[in-house]
Amino acid sequence: MAVSAVTVYELAIKTIFAEFATKKHKVLKNFTDEYFDRINGHIKTKTIKDDYIKKYGDKYVKQFEKHLASKETEILQAQGVSMLTAYGNIILWRNQFAHAGIIPSTPTYEEAKKAYYLGKNIIDCLALAMRR
Repeated sequence: MAVSAVTVYELAIKTIFAEFATKKHKVLKNFTDEYFDRINGHIKTKTIKDDYIKKYGDKYVKQFEKHLASKETEILQAQGVSMLTAYGNIILWRNQFAHAGIIPSTPTYEEAKKAYYLGKNIIDCLALAMRR
């Protein structure tokens, strides 16, 4: 499940940046399509912020950080769980399986499912931040 979840996240991230670049400039779209064709699971929150968003300007990094902080607080207060931790866990579980062949024994199916849905909020924050 974690492998599928990270694939969905990765495709969503590529789409967000492709749509952003398309609205900005034809040359930027070509660069973005090429650049994001090779991200291959490199979608940790820090990577998104420092390696991907930063290329488009600090304004977007600040917006991403603002949306993340707001959503994290909202979910922590409402559900008592961290979307950032959930997102990180899904990526960790995927990497354990994809790179080491280890099936993580600690999360249950329900926990993995919940982590996936919580992690989708990171993608939503990115989409909000990358608006013109």
